[in-house]
Amino acid sequence: MSQANPQKFVELPEVLKRAQEKDTILIDLRRADERKAGIMPSSQWIPFEEIEEALKSSPDQVKEKYNVEEFKKEQKIIFACHAGMRAEKAYNMAVQEGYHNVQVYKGGWSEFSQLHPDKVIAAPGI
Repeated sequence: MSQANPQKFVELPEVLKRAQEKDTILIDLRRADERKAGIMPSSQWIPFEEIEEALKSSPDQVKEKYNVEEFKKEQKIIFACHAGMRAEKAYNMAVQEGYHNVQVYKGGWSEFSQLHPDKVIAAPGI
């Protein structure tokens, strides 16, 4: 059985690098109205209000509802929100549900959009 990731928080350069890797999922927990400002590259969207349900769902159910591939307990997952508070709560829920490789990007959208306005992507369908 895998151990929980010892490094809870991950910094922006690492987030940007790992979000491009096939074995890592970057989950954007912001509300739809917050996403109107834009999204981070390679991020997948599961609103914070629904993350607990998603964590308890099968990978097939998560794929069907959120179009997120490979949402499994052993998958590398980074949670992000606006400023880190919801991401940290999602991290705690994930660990409680048995997810082993989860991390928090505490800087969130606030830091990302300030430091990399050139990388902001328009949110689809909003």
